[in-house]
Amino acid sequence: MEMVQPIRRYRAANPGKALRILELGPGTGPITEIICQSMRPADSLDIVEIDQRFYKDIHARFSGPRVRVFNLDVLDFQVKQPYDVIISSIPYEQIPVGITRKIWKKKLDIIAAGGSIAYYKYYRFNHFSCHFEREINRAYCTHEKMIWRNVPPAIAYHLTLPQAELPS
Repeated sequence: MEMVQPIRRYRAANPGKALRILELGPGTGPITEIICQSMRPADSLDIVEIDQRFYKDIHARFSGPRVRVFNLDVLDFQVKQPYDVIISSIPYEQIPVGITRKIWKKKLDIIAAGGSIAYYKYYRFNHFSCHFEREINRAYCTHEKMIWRNVPPAIAYHLTLPQAELPS
């Protein structure tokens, strides 16, 4: 699946490193399943889901020694250590632009130098309503792919952050 390709790429570039993976907004968990199948014994996955119904299902299905599930708004999620890969299914087009900007700033604050962010957006002609998101995408997007079989069609984006810390 296209959304977990950054895990495979990061692993290839950092063999032997235990990965810290964060999934934001897993919904019913189709991507979560693939992430869990691709994890190695030393890897860990944190999942943040704001919706109580989705959280209960995700927690029941995936919570375990290497997978922690949190019922929180991502903006309230406290991080002690940066993540190597962030996979996001947050529906940005349904969120006010100011909140989208805050979420993107949070993701940039919690991603490790050299880390990857994968996310998708449903296809539409002017698909970046948040200018900050567009600028982040322009600066760091290393791969994008149209997923025609998705209903509605979506574009998957993979962003790779610089090896050095991002300026504040």
